[in-house]
Amino acid sequence: MEKMTKFALAKQNHSRMTAKQTTQLKPKARNGKPLMSELLTDARKYIELAEQADIEPLRQFLFNEPERPLIAMGHGGSHSSAAYAALLYGTNCGLGRAITPYQANSLSDATLKGAKLFYYEPNEPVDRNFLRAVAASNIVKFSDEKHPDVSFTEDFTDKLFIQMMNEKGLRFKLRAEGWMTIPPEHNPHAVDGEGAGDWTTSTFINELGHHHMLTFDRIHLPNVTHCLEEALRVASMSVSYIGAKGLIHY
Repeated sequence: MEKMTKFALAKQNHSRMTAKQTTQLKPKARNGKPLMSELLTDARKYIELAEQADIEPLRQFLFNEPERPLIAMGHGGSHSSAAYAALLYGTNCGLGRAITPYQANSLSDATLKGAKLFYYEPNEPVDRNFLRAVAASNIVKFSDEKHPDVSFTEDFTDKLFIQMMNEKGLRFKLRAEGWMTIPPEHNPHAVDGEGAGDWTTSTFINELGHHHMLTFDRIHLPNVTHCLEEALRVASMSVSYIGAKGLIHY
C-alpha cells in the first residue's frame, strides 16, 4: 500500500485571469492585507473568482489511478486546503489524508519514494530533518535569505533546486547540471514585493501541469527553464499591487 501512495502539494494555485473574466475587487487593507470584514462582505465574489480558475491539470492528476491513496501536505493556512482536498478525494476516489511537513517525517522512505512529484519549500535550517525531506523530494525551492549556502545541494544529483534571489531573479540546478540564473522581468510600476515568491510557486506548478510534467522524469532543461521564466514574469506582475493577493483581482 505504501508504494502506491500519491502526493499532492496543497498550494494556492492562482489562475491568471483577465479583467473580462473577473470583477476588479479592491478590498480595504491594513499593512497590505485585506480586512476580514471586507473579505466577508465580498465572499460571494471571491467564490465566483475561484469557480473560474482552471483546475483541469489538477483534476487530471488526482483522477489518474484514483484507487491510489492521496496524501495532501500543507503548512499553516494551506493545511486547510490540504484537508479539504483529502476530504474531496476520499469522497470521490480512494483514501485521502492531510498532513503537515513535520508529520511527513513519520512516513516511511518507501512511501516518500513512491510519490509522483514531491515539491518542498523549506523554512527550517539545514539539519537532519531538513536533509531527509530534501532527499525525499523532487523539487526544492528556497530563498537566498534563509539558505544562502547551497553546498547541501552538492550531495544530490536527482533533484531540481530553485533558489529565489529577490531583485536578482532566481537560479536553479537540475540534476547534475550546474547552476543557471534567470534574471527578473523589470517592472517600473513595482510597489509591494509581498507574495512574489508565492506567485512564483503557484505559476511554476501551474505551468508544470499545463505541460504535463507531473512526474520528475518529464522535467528537462528546456521545458523547466520556460516554466521558471513564466513564473518570474507573473511574479513581476504581482509586485504592481498592494498585498500578496493583489494580482488575483485583475
